[in-house]
Amino acid sequence: MIHSFSGQLHPHAQELEALAAAIGGERLPAPIAGVATREAQLDEAAAALRKVAGEHVLLDAAGVIAFFSAMTCVVDATGHKNFAIADRMETMVSRVSAIRRRTRGKLLPFVLLASGLLGTFLVSSRLLRRAD
Repeated sequence: MIHSFSGQLHPHAQELEALAAAIGGERLPAPIAGVATREAQLDEAAAALRKVAGEHVLLDAAGVIAFFSAMTCVVDATGHKNFAIADRMETMVSRVSAIRRRTRGKLLPFVLLASGLLGTFLVSSRLLRRAD
């Protein structure tokens, strides 16, 4: 499920999920005859997202996809496999998503404030140590 910062379902979640499925299919090995079909599916999903959400949303989605693709390439290159961590991450993401839905995004300002205060504290404590 794709949610916005407010905790609500993203207004274009269906198109974003179709694009994600098309991109995911791009990484899977397939017979040569299926390549054109996958490319057509990817083009169709991108055009549908552009039509309903606009060019900026499509570019944002492409940026997120490219970032995760780069991370996946690095992890694959190292040969790292840890399915237990993936299962734990899925559980944690599901819990965080459930909390966000229940609070409907009201928790985000508090999390940002706490992060800012913690960052300020860490930077100031480091500067004070250097001054000594």
